[in-house]
Amino acid sequence: MFEFSANNFCELASVLAGLLSQDPPEKVKIKRLYNHVEQTYISAMKGAVLDKHPQWCIQGHQWAVELYLYQNWPHGDTRRDLVSKLNMLVDQMKSDFSPSEGAQLSVAAIDNILRYLDQQDHYSEKVLKNGKLMILSAGCSHRQFDALSRPRIYQDDSFCCDIYLFHRKGDEKSSLESILLHELGHVLNLSLTGDISAVPEDFFTFGELFFPGLSTTYRNQAPEFFAHCFSMGITSRPEFQQYDAFPAIKLEHKRLFDTYMKSKITSLL
Repeated sequence: MFEFSANNFCELASVLAGLLSQDPPEKVKIKRLYNHVEQTYISAMKGAVLDKHPQWCIQGHQWAVELYLYQNWPHGDTRRDLVSKLNMLVDQMKSDFSPSEGAQLSVAAIDNILRYLDQQDHYSEKVLKNGKLMILSAGCSHRQFDALSRPRIYQDDSFCCDIYLFHRKGDEKSSLESILLHELGHVLNLSLTGDISAVPEDFFTFGELFFPGLSTTYRNQAPEFFAHCFSMGITSRPEFQQYDAFPAIKLEHKRLFDTYMKSKITSLL
């Protein structure tokens, strides 16, 4: 058993840097660390099944830290591989993460949103039918983003997508709820197309009505427009209107976005 304490991604970078600073690094401890976070992953997946939402898992604090490490630490066949890959990950973490006391969506609030989407839109049944979703509360800031989606596509066309939610440091006009919904829009896009950087072809025709130039000048930005439209569609509903990040866009347009997104979810077999 390997034990360590880190409640956010930033603290994790410091803990791992200390472990790797030993000369040479204690490879036995590093192997135990990998085994430990692997067991955390297995326990989290079992917990999701017991909570009756096997397609998605939400974690914060220590478990979020350990799951982030497991998901981003490719293991090799030798202890040397584990050390070299851990070094690269720590360098990336030090570059990306910083301490913050900014606002962040609670695990309970995230859970409520996913359960709402499951009940009203069959999100797990349709969007996550061939996929897994892991949402981790980072407990710190990212140098550039308030949230990130990290997809993986497997040979059998199934997928896994991690969403990392950071302390907000950017545009405070966007609600934390709308930021999460935006990322969930990316997951829908991934389920529809198998490529988070693409969009369904009919979205260009639909979106052109509201965003002239989407199919030409702004074509490369279509995945972001798609995710925005998903978020705006959900926040057009009465129970979510308080989280609307785009008050300047007409409500009737947002409701059309919602209708479009519902049709895309329904189309998933």
